[in-house]
Amino acid sequence: GNEEYWPIGSAEGLPAGRWFLFDAAGKVLFWKDTENDEAHSSVNLYDLDGDGVPEMLGGTTSGNQVQAFDAAGAWRWRYILGNHHVATPAVDVLAPGQKPTVFGGSFDEYFRALGADGKLRWAFKAKSWIWSSPAVADLDGDGVKEVAFGSDEGAFYVLSATAPAVRWQATLGPDTAHIRASPALADLDGDGIREVLIGSPTGIFHCLDGRTGLAKWTFATGGEILSSAAVGDLDGDGRPEVVFGSADGSIYALRADGTLRWKASLGSAVYSSPALARRNPGAVLDVYAVSLAGRLVALRGTDGAVLSGFQAGAEVVASPVVADVDGDGRLEVFFQDRKGDMYDSNRGDLFWAVRDLGSSVAPYAREWPMFRGEPAHSGVYPGAAFGSP
Repeated sequence: GNEEYWPIGSAEGLPAGRWFLFDAAGKVLFWKDTENDEAHSSVNLYDLDGDGVPEMLGGTTSGNQVQAFDAAGAWRWRYILGNHHVATPAVDVLAPGQKPTVFGGSFDEYFRALGADGKLRWAFKAKSWIWSSPAVADLDGDGVKEVAFGSDEGAFYVLSATAPAVRWQATLGPDTAHIRASPALADLDGDGIREVLIGSPTGIFHCLDGRTGLAKWTFATGGEILSSAAVGDLDGDGRPEVVFGSADGSIYALRADGTLRWKASLGSAVYSSPALARRNPGAVLDVYAVSLAGRLVALRGTDGAVLSGFQAGAEVVASPVVADVDGDGRLEVFFQDRKGDMYDSNRGDLFWAVRDLGSSVAPYAREWPMFRGEPAHSGVYPGAAFGSP
């Protein structure tokens, strides 16, 4: 999506916002006007109708919609909300044989479950605005999936994914705390029950018991946490680490017990969410992260040392996606900057594709193919046994 796009020749004040589909070489395969306003939401790719081809889903901000369209750019459906939609929808199949369910929250304070056809299944009234993108998994081991998300006024919710019933609710800060990070769900301690991992604007990172919402541990940083966590075994020892950014300018890697593994400074606030990738053969996962000042780095998973870097020259709050899209055995890193927000003379943000020349992977490797790692938005590295759905 693009939040500040003006078609050439358009008059000022017309609705601005387009979705884009690029090929591996950066050619625009198609673009589609949102037909209302800008899109801050990341795109989710999911096969809603079972035809083997994924649809694209996202939200529009001032346009107040969740939109779904197919690979040819044709609308599948548009669901009208009561206010802005900035979160990325999560999609999951709740039981064998069922069609997918689309989950997302809005600034109208409602969290909704939509069917694959875009029709409302249920809605839940939260305490305040919802920025946080949801995550979906069975948190208590009863075979029924839950959906987890945060809202403004410091509230965090876990609901049944099948009905608007609260399983538990936690308070992560005062009424002024706007929970904009999205949760990661992973079994950190090997007991078969997933933990909920979420940062807060108070600078505290929380690990909550997935069954009860009680705190298992917390970790304090020096700035607000808008970055959503990624989870993976960085050093190949069979135990997961938790990685996230903070407005204090650092990327943090924590052990499963909440102690610090390493900390790396990027020089400016980190609002985007890190991606994990096996950039070379072996057991080590490395970390890709982008700072607000536009500095993209690849950090060594074992100690946080900088392996490579790139400077975009504009602010970045978007999260990177990592894959080998052209089959050359090198990873590409994709992200969008905020150039259109910074300079009146720029009629749009820039979308970047940066090749990591230090990487060596199997052709077309999909290391971190979308925001939060995969459609359920667990934030867990693909194939990780401790967090697989």
